[in-house]
Amino acid sequence: MNYVKQGEAYFCFLQAPAEHAAAGYHRKRVGLNHLAFRARSRAQVDELAAWVQSSGYTTPV
Repeated sequence: MNYVKQGEAYFCFLQAPAEHAAAGYHRKRVGLNHLAFRARSRAQVDELAAWVQSSGYTTPV
């Protein structure tokens, strides 16, 4: 998916409805199992990771 709003790219992730989520997760089931981004530098990656963590989410080590 590729969305652009007011000249800025963004992604939108929506949780599946409960009746579809009951089957649980499996890496080969339909859905997102990998997401990659490109960064200009390691510093940019670290800045994004800090923002994610400050928003209450975890990042892999």
